[in-house]
Formats: sequence, C-alpha cells, structure tokens
Amino acid sequence: MTRIKCLLLITLLTGSTFSQSALTKEDREISAHIKEVWAKVNKNNYEKLFAGLITECRRYLKEFPNTAIKPGILGYVFEMTAAISRDSAEVTKAAEDLLQNDNSHKVHLRVAQVLIEKKINDKKGIEILKDILPKAAGISEFYDINLLLAAGELHLKNYSSAINYLNDAVKSDSSRIDGYKGLREILNLIPKGSILTGQKEQAANIEKKIKLLEKDPNINVDLSRLSLFDINNNKINFESYKGSIVTMIFFRFECPYCKKDMPVLKELIKKYAGIKFIFVNLDESTADIKNKYLKENEFSFLQQESIIKFEDIFDKILDITITPQVLLVDKNSIVRFDYRGYHEDFAEKFEHDIKALE
Repeated sequence: MTRIKCLLLITLLTGSTFSQSALTKEDREISAHIKEVWAKVNKNNYEKLFAGLITECRRYLKEFPNTAIKPGILGYVFEMTAAISRDSAEVTKAAEDLLQNDNSHKVHLRVAQVLIEKKINDKKGIEILKDILPKAAGISEFYDINLLLAAGELHLKNYSSAINYLNDAVKSDSSRIDGYKGLREILNLIPKGSILTGQKEQAANIEKKIKLLEKDPNINVDLSRLSLFDINNNKINFESYKGSIVTMIFFRFECPYCKKDMPVLKELIKKYAGIKFIFVNLDESTADIKNKYLKENEFSFLQQESIIKFEDIFDKILDITITPQVLLVDKNSIVRFDYRGYHEDFAEKFEHDIKALE
C-alpha cells in the first residue's frame, strides 16, 4: 500500500490552485468526500475503494464539466486508475485527460514518472519528458528527468538512447551514484555482438567511480525494531529473528536478473536450512503474486517462503536502489553485507561471507 500512497504525491484538490471562495458548495462536498475515502484506504481495500471513487469522480465531472477543481479531480482519477488498472490504454487515456486540463510542469513530470516506472506507456512518458526537459527546475530535476528517460528507453531496449541520457545525467552532477549504476546495468545488458558492445570499455572507469561514491549506508543498520507485513497482511517483527542469520532479498517478479537469481536462491535455501530467507517484493500487486506468479514453476518454491511487501519504512532506514538486492543480516539483526544487482558468482560470495556470521 505504501507504493500506492506514493502515487498521491501529486496533489490536487482544493487549496493549492483555487481559493475556497472560488468553489461551489458541490465542489466542497466532492472534495471532502474524496478526502474521506482516501482516509480509509489501506492495502487490503484500495482496489474496491478506488474503483468506486473513480466512478463518482467521472459522474461529477459529467454533471459539472466546468468545475474549478476539474484538474484536481482528474489528477485523482489518473493516480487511482494507474494504481488499479492493468489496461495501459485506460491509464494512458486518464493521463491524457489530466494533461489536457493541467499544464503545470509538476503534473507533466508526475504523469511521465508513473507511465515509465510502472511500465504503462514508456513511449508516452518519454514524449512528455522530452517536452519538459528544457524547463527542468535546476540540476537535480534535470538529472532525475534524464534518469527517467533512460529507464523508458531501457524498457524499450533502446540501449544507445538510454546511455546518452545517463551520460547527460552524470555530466550534470557527478556526485550522484544512481546514474553510474544505471550505466553499469545497461552495459551489462547489451547483447553480445551488438554494435554497442564497444561501450563496455567504459565499464572499468564506471566501476571505479561507483566505488569512490559508494559508501554503503546499509552496513551496520540495526533492523531489530523493524515491523513487516507479508502478502496475507500478517505482521512480522524482525526482533523475532534475533539469534538467526537472515537473508533479505529485494526483488521484482518481472526483473530478468531477479529471475536468474531464483534457482541460486532456491539451492541456498535447501543448503542453509538454519538461515531465514525473507523475500521483499517491490511493485507487483498482492493479487498478481498469489494468483499468477506463485503458480509459475520458477517461483513456486516461494510458496513456502516469507514474502514481504515493500513499504515506506524500508525507504526510511535502508537504501534499496536496484533489484535484485540482497542484505545479509547477522544474529543480532545488524546488516553486515549488501549485494546490489545481479552477480554471476553470488552463491560463491554468499557462502564465503556467511562464514563470518556463523
């Protein structure tokens, strides 16, 4: 649910653009109703509540097409549609309706972010970002827009364009690490024989830069007070794992390198029966996890493992920047090792490092 609530950062109804005096009685009533519904939203009921509220918002706009809060309502409709719909055309239509009624820079950036990060419509997201890139508010936003552009191009397997956007990002701010990590990821993805393989000569320099910038903030973090929720909404206190070594795997089912790691992890689970393995899922819905992914052969072994949904608390205490990412936690609930990204020799590294914790 925290990822769903992250969709609300745009916002939206009364108070920001229009003064209360500019609103009709009906505007105030629908605004209050939307806020009331949102106050009730949680990870178990959001799909039902959002579906109903979308219908109500559209009905209101049909009745009052010239309402002063139309952009705000359309903003909510877009965010809710993106949260519950699996139809990219439906989400894209909601995005276009919003953009036609709100020309603000922030809204355009937010729409592009959702379309790309949720892989709804990368082409549309890239189109929006290209339009607003010259209007970027400072170096930080210029950097972030280029990262999003690179992500969209990467989803489309346009490696050369993705590399160009990432190079623009790191040229604008060489103190941030995510751009360099993006370059490393893309260089590792370039197919053998591609005309871009010559770009891999950059890899050594990129790796040096990453090592200079990377002071891993996860090492020595105490997780003992961390509370987690599994896909059945059962609360798990990390403190209950004290006395055991814990391996936390941050992953996405649709991440190709996460998929490559699964057979390795399956064998490690068999070999190290005394170690607790926790799989922390980013982005995929609980319904899809239960009804789709766990039924697939490559993931079926996870039915016997703890699957936790990623929540805001992780962002507050840990630095999770890529999938797969694996944290090795000692018997006192202290993070001791952090493996970022895919490593062909992960099992070897894991077995070497686990000896230091036993």
